[in-house]
Amino acid sequence: MRIRTHQLRHRPSTQIIGIVATAIVAGTALAACSSSGSTSSSSASTPSTSSPAAANGATSAAAAAEVNPAHIFQTTPLASKPAKHLLIYINPGVSGGVEIGQGEQEAAAALGWSYKTLSYSNENPTTLVTAMNQALQYKPIAVSFSGASESVWANEVSAYQKAGVYILPTAAGPGVTVTKTVPANIGDFTDAGKSMGSWFISSTAGKGDALEVNVPALPVLTESLTGMNEVLDAQCPGCKTTTLNATLAQIGGNTLVSAIVSELRENPSIKYVISSYLPFTTGLPAALKAAGLTSITYAGAQPDPSDLQAIQNGTEAMAAIQNNVLLGWMAVDSIARAAEGMTVLPGDGGAPSQLLVKNNIQSTNLLDYALPPNYQQEFKTLWKLP
Repeated sequence: MRIRTHQLRHRPSTQIIGIVATAIVAGTALAACSSSGSTSSSSASTPSTSSPAAANGATSAAAAAEVNPAHIFQTTPLASKPAKHLLIYINPGVSGGVEIGQGEQEAAAALGWSYKTLSYSNENPTTLVTAMNQALQYKPIAVSFSGASESVWANEVSAYQKAGVYILPTAAGPGVTVTKTVPANIGDFTDAGKSMGSWFISSTAGKGDALEVNVPALPVLTESLTGMNEVLDAQCPGCKTTTLNATLAQIGGNTLVSAIVSELRENPSIKYVISSYLPFTTGLPAALKAAGLTSITYAGAQPDPSDLQAIQNGTEAMAAIQNNVLLGWMAVDSIARAAEGMTVLPGDGGAPSQLLVKNNIQSTNLLDYALPPNYQQEFKTLWKLP
């Protein structure tokens, strides 16, 4: 089992106030807080190889994760065909949030529900609260939104409970308090992170040394690395990781890539960079080349189309992805179950994910991946629709 030892390197702490707009695959834009960059070293206290069985198992798990999922994870039919309702989606405007809204609109149409959109600004969290208050005036069955952490909207739960209206967040990060009023939180990236862990073990024969780029101020982005490290802790005693805790100041100031390059220069044994959110580390391959660091393998989670092109070109190795449109359908499924008085599984049973590597990327359209081919009909069947 990997034993973690933490060695903090102090860097300037920068106070960040407001919401950082992010166009992640989960549509995330979270309330920001103060954060200081640090690195923590994780080293193995046992021989620097995993057992052949563990390595073979990781290879099989990674290969299985490269296949587009065949089915949705939800399998329990509704008790009856849902009555017609009004659903309101509050759109943050970032690409992932738009795609989630697209999925919710499609699902609402399938159910014969009315659908209305409002909007809020990622940079001003109070606008979400304003939109949530406005939404109650329309007397919907539920109000959904993407990317806002619970701290932004927690004070509105009591008003929604009194009005009998559900709140359905997507990509809100870990730790959302699930209640009768908030029946689910859709969009957990932990399972995709576990696939990343299997890929890393397989790619390095169980003796890899990686720099993990984390963003503690955006909790939803930590989920992929949480899942990855669960697998490494359990299966790879010889794997080594160092965590770079990126600050929002580094991201906003476009200095994160240079911080990664500096970390790699200081730790020449590190040969992999795993980004919790690939769009935040855009430009790293070029920076590595310019710095003469030509033996680094770069991979991560929640890609942009440019990342898929880079994998095809060989400058990136892998990306783990969930499908935002599917998250929208799952959100509506959760609302329908809550309205029927049914138990809603955590995250509506979970979202399928997919590992994208050079041999399975056919296009740079993100909507071509991690989407079961018959997902719409599968949901309709569960909803007792034709």
